[in-house]
Amino acid sequence: MENRFLLTMFMVLPAITEANPISDWWLTEDGVSVVSIEPCAKSANKMCGYLIKFDSSGDSGLDRELCQLPILGDLTPDGGALKDGWIFNPITEKLYNVVVGLSDESATI
Repeated sequence: MENRFLLTMFMVLPAITEANPISDWWLTEDGVSVVSIEPCAKSANKMCGYLIKFDSSGDSGLDRELCQLPILGDLTPDGGALKDGWIFNPITEKLYNVVVGLSDESATI
């Protein structure tokens, strides 16, 4: 039930945010994790994404490391999109180039 509430909440709020429609909390495609997209702590003109909710690994030390883990970084706002940034895959521990934008069909990125 909690996941259904989060999905509804995170899909509606970004659609009504006017300043930057992508700046909000986003549920991952698998419905397990939540990423907060917000201005970067070190550079307010860039956007970053932080892991704020995820399934517990069963290892409290690892879970503390994952909490607030930067997943997206150095994204430059460009209209309704974010570009020139990176995305981190915690499974492979690799960085990839990324462009983030809203889908026309729904409030998904």
